[in-house]
Amino acid sequence: MKTEETMKSRWIITALMAGVCAFVQAGDVLYDLNTPGELTNAFHTPYTGTAVSQSTTGGLNNSGSLNFRSGDGNQAWFSNAAYAPLAENESLNESLYFQYYGVGTSSIKLGFATDPNADVNEYAMPTSGAWAYFGAWSLGGGIDINSELYSDQGYLGYTDAPSGSFINGNWYQMLFGVKLLNADTSEFEFYWELNNSDSAGVLGSTILSGTANVIYSELNTTLYSYIGLENPTPTASHVVIDNISLTSTGTIAVPEPASALMVGFGGLLVVGYRRFSFGRL
Repeated sequence: MKTEETMKSRWIITALMAGVCAFVQAGDVLYDLNTPGELTNAFHTPYTGTAVSQSTTGGLNNSGSLNFRSGDGNQAWFSNAAYAPLAENESLNESLYFQYYGVGTSSIKLGFATDPNADVNEYAMPTSGAWAYFGAWSLGGGIDINSELYSDQGYLGYTDAPSGSFINGNWYQMLFGVKLLNADTSEFEFYWELNNSDSAGVLGSTILSGTANVIYSELNTTLYSYIGLENPTPTASHVVIDNISLTSTGTIAVPEPASALMVGFGGLLVVGYRRFSFGRL
């Protein structure tokens, strides 16, 4: 039988965990989109039209997914977690899987941004703040995919994927990362990959990869994950998105005010409980 003291201890620990879990700490976070509301709990979009939505099927192993074709216009999704400025040699990485079926022009832009409430232009690029992304786009109809590394400073790199890289119905993984090399000069390393995958998420060969070193002081601040969706409509060549993964090394997300209050409240509970317990001894 649980004692009164044990019950109170576990209740306090649970309260503290609720506060702590509001932080996204260093490590891996995976959004497999199998839980209803998972997308909107982790990300938000300033878009006021019809936003893309989750589906219970269509993903890897026919699991839950993000239906790329369920929107009606260009939109950007930003993480609710805000990542603290990188220290030297710290990095942020993100990746996702998508399924392709060439119909019309569309693109996915995977990156980081400083303004989580930015509107987007006709290419789903943020119109305010600093940002950088790795983009994979297609004109559809079997036309080869192209990739680009782009920022509000302009092109940082551009790569044509080998002919025949995209096959209708196949799955692919894209990855983008940023690492601070020199804190004094704000030199960052950007790196990206586009990989083949099977329908279970098992990675195959690398289609393309690259790196670029850039002096970019505007990114030496709090960052948000950014996913730009260009033409997420029924005419898109991208079908669904699944398994959005975020990885930070040595970096802790900045908590929202409500989260900080929860942690503070949990601390007060511990202090109060200790005083209560000691008074009874």
